[in-house]
Amino acid sequence: MNYKALISIAAAACLFSLSTGCGTDKSSSTASESSAASEETSTSEHKTKLTAVSPSPKISTVSPDEVKVYKHSNKAFTLKDCTTSIFMENGWEILSGGTATEQQTDEITSFPAVVQYLDTKTTLTITVADESEDRDSVLAGTEETYIAAYGSAYDSIDITSFKQLSIDEFDSFIIKADVVIKGESFAMTHILSNDVSGKSYSWMLLDSDGKIADFDLAEAICYPKVIDTSKFEEFEKYKDIDLDSLYKVPRGN
Repeated sequence: MNYKALISIAAAACLFSLSTGCGTDKSSSTASESSAASEETSTSEHKTKLTAVSPSPKISTVSPDEVKVYKHSNKAFTLKDCTTSIFMENGWEILSGGTATEQQTDEITSFPAVVQYLDTKTTLTITVADESEDRDSVLAGTEETYIAAYGSAYDSIDITSFKQLSIDEFDSFIIKADVVIKGESFAMTHILSNDVSGKSYSWMLLDSDGKIADFDLAEAICYPKVIDTSKFEEFEKYKDIDLDSLYKVPRGN
């Protein structure tokens, strides 16, 4: 597993959100976030180039009628140019990476983005990279490779669960752990998804007080719908059949 580009940005955004504290000026946060993003871009040439998975799955936009029903769906955040959304409870709002509004849906326009729950230190950091990794390499990920890649982002980390899962048919991992960041303790849920329309995703949820302990992060994420085109090809050979003739009963003499 080699999502170093994702975790380095996500960790930086996470630390930034903690250092700014609650109720800080949004314009100041956005300026600092832009600076951090610029620094990350300047060092991108030193990162390992990831191999895109080919062929990529064919994707279609999820229509409103096809959206899953979520336990927490009072507030939606759409990710610009990604055809991806996350459905949250009321009380979550964009801290950086977009503009918080009173509307039911807000758009996240830049990454990494940080969404904050009420006036707490509970945050969700969302990172998207325009690169993906070879599927076999992704599925070979272990607790040890995760620690090796991301352990330095935390003062300490104690992994309590490490599982592979599929979210809307895309290969993902969900890691749960007790972590300490800048001397503060959090219950962390970290989801990594690979090759979602040629992109890699990181969703890092840090629960500061246990008030969202029942929140299902994997269920809240909505990726683009995958269309199995092989089924269309299977039925293509029947397109010229006269269906009416199938129901005609031959008459006797």
